[in-house]
Amino acid sequence: MITADCAGCGLTCKFCWERRESILEGREPGEFLSPVETAGRILALMKENKVRQARLSGGEPTIGRSHLFPLLNVFQHKGMRFILETNGILIGEDESYAQELALYPFVHVRVSLKGCTEEEFSRLTGADPKGFICS
Repeated sequence: MITADCAGCGLTCKFCWERRESILEGREPGEFLSPVETAGRILALMKENKVRQARLSGGEPTIGRSHLFPLLNVFQHKGMRFILETNGILIGEDESYAQELALYPFVHVRVSLKGCTEEEFSRLTGADPKGFICS
């Protein structure tokens, strides 16, 4: 599997590698890419490594909705599996987000739960406990 890391998240999870100061201050290598550039690199790595699965992880990829869907459009009809790792907050907040993702049958959304109670959610993420919604 090929994994692409994204930058940016609204949470400050205690266990997140992206929260390191060196990354936040830009002292570690990395670059921002357009959706087409990102897809091109992922597809090239998939071909080079003879794999048919890719993943977008790190940070919160659903924050960049205007970046995510053009990326998925490039992957349409490529005969691949794409895993979108997310905290699910934005998808849960906006039903149209889930409906739009459902148009891409090759996408598998993997939701990382951030606690089982309001208190645990707040302790792990640094977010207001009211952000924990269980329905």
